[in-house]
Amino acid sequence: MDLLLNNNTAVEVKYWSADFLAGNTRALATQLVNYNDLATLRQITVEFVQTSQNPVTSEMLGRLGSELAPYGLDLSKFVFTVVSNPGIP
Repeated sequence: MDLLLNNNTAVEVKYWSADFLAGNTRALATQLVNYNDLATLRQITVEFVQTSQNPVTSEMLGRLGSELAPYGLDLSKFVFTVVSNPGIP
């Protein structure tokens, strides 16, 4: 967990390319299960920072929920977003 806000929200930041995300959904699910089990967390925001090559897209995040569903996550607690990287023109 990269950041814990005082409103019981956790933030996890990933600098993953689209290919890396596609090949590591299980690893992501394993990590998120640990956060999901923390009863004090109301929301878990997972931010994918834009990479210069092969960035994660909003469309990929739209499918991510269904790809993570088999791992037993309470997906209602999660927010997946793409964050622009100011270092990338």
